[in-house]
Amino acid sequence: MENKISCMVSFDIQNAFNSIKWAVIKKQLVAYNVPSKLVILLDSFLKDRSVMLSDGSTWKYNIGVPQGTCAGPVLRLLIINELLNQENNNENGYLQAYAHDI
Repeated sequence: MENKISCMVSFDIQNAFNSIKWAVIKKQLVAYNVPSKLVILLDSFLKDRSVMLSDGSTWKYNIGVPQGTCAGPVLRLLIINELLNQENNNENGYLQAYAHDI
């Protein structure tokens, strides 16, 4: 019987959905060979987005994944998947993600 040590470290990424750059999402869509019509559709989905503030004014933004949409978590996973693919080659550890925690 081997004496082994187990350890778990959890990272809660602050503003995980709000800080993903749209250009990075588009790059990943192309890297994963997503059909061009779907890339165009998702580009249109992300383009010209704004938020209405409590004072009635609007704030235009060009970063982040729209929360509350079906596409939001999937688009975010495109980015997280790169990290998971790079780091899971170590036989002494295992990296996994759940929601915005890694």
